[in-house]
Amino acid sequence: MPRTNVVNAFDDTLTSTLAAGAGTMLVDNPGGFPVTPFYAVIEPFDDGNREYVKATAPDTGGFIVDRNLAGSVGDVEHLAGATVRVAIVAQHISDVWDGLDGAGDFKSDGSVDMTQSIKFDSFGAGLKYQNEPGERILLNSSRTQVTAPDGSGSIQVSNTGITLSRPLDMNQLPGGDQRIVNLKDPDNPQDAATKQYVDDSAGGGDFKSDGSVDMTASIVMGTTDAFAGGIKHGTEGTHRWYQTSTYTRILGPNGDEQLTVYVDRTELSGPLKILNDDISFSASGNGLKYQSEATNRVLLESSSVALLSPNGFSKLNLSDSVFSLTSTGGGTPLTIDIGSGGGSLAKFRIAPGFNVQLNSGNGSLLNYTESNGRLELGHSGSKTLLQETITELKQVVTKEWVEANFSPL
Repeated sequence: MPRTNVVNAFDDTLTSTLAAGAGTMLVDNPGGFPVTPFYAVIEPFDDGNREYVKATAPDTGGFIVDRNLAGSVGDVEHLAGATVRVAIVAQHISDVWDGLDGAGDFKSDGSVDMTQSIKFDSFGAGLKYQNEPGERILLNSSRTQVTAPDGSGSIQVSNTGITLSRPLDMNQLPGGDQRIVNLKDPDNPQDAATKQYVDDSAGGGDFKSDGSVDMTASIVMGTTDAFAGGIKHGTEGTHRWYQTSTYTRILGPNGDEQLTVYVDRTELSGPLKILNDDISFSASGNGLKYQSEATNRVLLESSSVALLSPNGFSKLNLSDSVFSLTSTGGGTPLTIDIGSGGGSLAKFRIAPGFNVQLNSGNGSLLNYTESNGRLELGHSGSKTLLQETITELKQVVTKEWVEANFSPL
């Protein structure tokens, strides 16, 4: 409904008779009346002829009117000179209330939507519910604030950002679409991050805590200048794997067995058990040694395998064609001891087709040839032949046995 207007205490008179049913009212001073639309009463003091009208538009010398409004005697004739008064009438008050309700653009009961803004004349004003002490929506020069009914939490929107004084509970959203979308990549430690940013930071999405996807990049464990955390099972107190600035260590479940890898060596604190595989070395000359000894006890070369004594003086060497036992000194004679730990059955046995020869540096020898059963004993320049067929050399002869059965050469 359009707004109706009024002026204070204005009276005029009819220029000519206003017949019953006529739609144009002519007056002496049209300019004194308010802008249409407005309400007027004709013959306000005559109870028998009082009529309320509404001027809807201006006309030459007067106004086009709607007649016989509520409270009128009727649509009656009014003679020239009759009083026409602009007054605040019931219809005008009703229009005021309709105007407060938006004349169709706003209803206090919420039944009609607003088509214009609510404006406040000063900062600090806002909207509140009935007689609450504080505004639910507050507007000031620096921010717009929405406050909870009990005043305990608020959302503040300023020129620089949005501030929440309480947690953001996404479970309260309807429809099951509890997501925050289109976030910018974080800059500060406490910034929120998108799924894409987390996937990229964790290796392009190629990492799953359940192990269902292989990793394509390394896990970086902080710094190697000090203990930097590690990997452990559940709530175990000790890490199964961790690193320091000098080594990387893997521990058993109880923490007793440890494999420690240094720059120049690898240490194992417990037994080493090899299942279904071999121990291999990448280069000739590698082997096995005891702790920090300088020399390997077991030495693997490209053409031989050697066993060395703890002091390295005695060496048992095995190649494809030679089995040798040597001594490099140290003041202790080299002795072959057979039988001291194996009882009376310790023997040398010679397979058919093979010969045995014991040879010293000065040419003395003991030679047995299996093909003809000959045993030669003596110096290479003067040999004594034992004309006796020996089918098997079952026991190594001793010095006492030789002296008892042979004359010196």
